[in-house]
Amino acid sequence: MAKDNELKETQSTNQHLEKIELQPLQTLTEESTAHLLNKTKCTHEGNLPAALFCKHCGEPINIIKQIRQYQILQILAEEAAINSYIACEKNNDIHNSYQLLNLQ
Repeated sequence: MAKDNELKETQSTNQHLEKIELQPLQTLTEESTAHLLNKTKCTHEGNLPAALFCKHCGEPINIIKQIRQYQILQILAEEAAINSYIACEKNNDIHNSYQLLNLQ
């Protein structure tokens, strides 16, 4: 009986799938394809002044300096004992996650 219910659900799901109309894929322009393949360098135009990452490519807009594997994006405080930054850890897999970095 359970198999009959599963069969009916599968058939109704398949019938539902047949009714879906396929939409044509959006054609990529040469410019957007080149950008996706990193053949062109992003100019970071059109971002808000306070943005840390580009809305087009996802890369940091302004890297102030590099400390070990961290790219410093904004200086919060630089004092004798503690320096506080907003930083992005650069590695091959994840690039667009920022964190608060306190150095002593």
